[in-house]
Amino acid sequence: MFSIKRLPGLTLIIFIFMVACGAPKTQLALISTPAIFRNGEIDPFYGMPESGKATEFDILYATDRRPADEEDPENFYSKDRGHILRLGKARIQFDGKEMDWPQLRDQSISDKRVSDPILAVTEIQEFGALWSTLLWTDPNFNSEIARLPALQFTEAINEKLAVSKQKDIFIYVPGFKVVFENPLLVASEFWHYLGYDGVFLAYAWPSTPRLRAYASDLETASYTTRNFRLLLSYLATETNVQRIHILSYSAGSRIVAKALKELRLMHYEEDEAAVHGKLRIGLVIFTGADIDLELFKAYGRDRILEIPERITVYISASDTALKWSRRFFGRTRLGTVGGLTASDLRFLDKRNDIIVINVTEAESAAAGNGHAYFRNSPWISSDVLMSLKYGLAPAERGLIREKNDPIWKFPPNYVEVLKKTAIRFYSQP
Repeated sequence: MFSIKRLPGLTLIIFIFMVACGAPKTQLALISTPAIFRNGEIDPFYGMPESGKATEFDILYATDRRPADEEDPENFYSKDRGHILRLGKARIQFDGKEMDWPQLRDQSISDKRVSDPILAVTEIQEFGALWSTLLWTDPNFNSEIARLPALQFTEAINEKLAVSKQKDIFIYVPGFKVVFENPLLVASEFWHYLGYDGVFLAYAWPSTPRLRAYASDLETASYTTRNFRLLLSYLATETNVQRIHILSYSAGSRIVAKALKELRLMHYEEDEAAVHGKLRIGLVIFTGADIDLELFKAYGRDRILEIPERITVYISASDTALKWSRRFFGRTRLGTVGGLTASDLRFLDKRNDIIVINVTEAESAAAGNGHAYFRNSPWISSDVLMSLKYGLAPAERGLIREKNDPIWKFPPNYVEVLKKTAIRFYSQP
């Protein structure tokens, strides 16, 4: 068990290359109340057992960062590659000891908060390495002992699934320039608005909390794909999960897309139904996707659409970070508007397993540098949550599209339509 320590003060760096995916913080303010939950018309905590209504909870994580030592400025795990994938759980706390559950609930559904609840990681418990990610073994390697950490992780997952209505696992894959705690805290705030149903898992790959590490972090994103793929295979075969959903952000989209491609190639001789039955991957969401659009389409030709049940790609014309990434690489990014050809649009018009949504007109989609809209926009966070929780189709969620245009958009009455659809789920026992 590790205890949290204070980080030295951070100097604010203003730099024109605004492709940063996060900030190196050990605390995080809870996202603005998703529009669907404002003022308590729909209660995200409806039906939660009393035992779950607390301001502290545990969330699971997987990381291939190196454990931090006394010389590292980071808490728990450093920015360096740790090679093996370590499994564990972290203790998440809202506002220290100063807030009780009724106060947290009220602030979570208010559109006029007194203050934003603050999440922090206070301690972690590492179980050990996922045995399949061990790169080398010695002659005395004991496979039964090596499997013990994964068995403990499996038990933690299955215990939570057993008491959940939704027997699903949700995985958050962050972008670059974040410390270990960031993906745990982002995963925690989305799990909070899912009513702590199912199992949420943070994938904390070894990104570096420095702007100048952008290029090297993209290499690390490619490097970590193997561990992420092995994690997906383990979860599908060793736990009682029904479906595995993935929420990716920025450079994290590279990890997810490449893992899907590798899984499709590994199961290339099997049909789509067999692959779904084995891998159990449900919804895959790309937000602020910092990946070459043409590379993603090449993965599509390798049949990655056959791995998940559905892929959703959010795109934005207000994402300044991706505009700079486009200039840096000279290549159109998946998460930007305007890169799709007429042939791409005809393809999308015939498919229901890949959904493209233009978020430009959604409330607060351009907040900040317009990159983290999945957290900053109460409309988009609502859309993500309703997709993850109920698998609602775009039209059911209030999105619209014009005739002969396969790209979905947010209309002015988006929230009203979404609430009419969602109310029936939250008003039933």
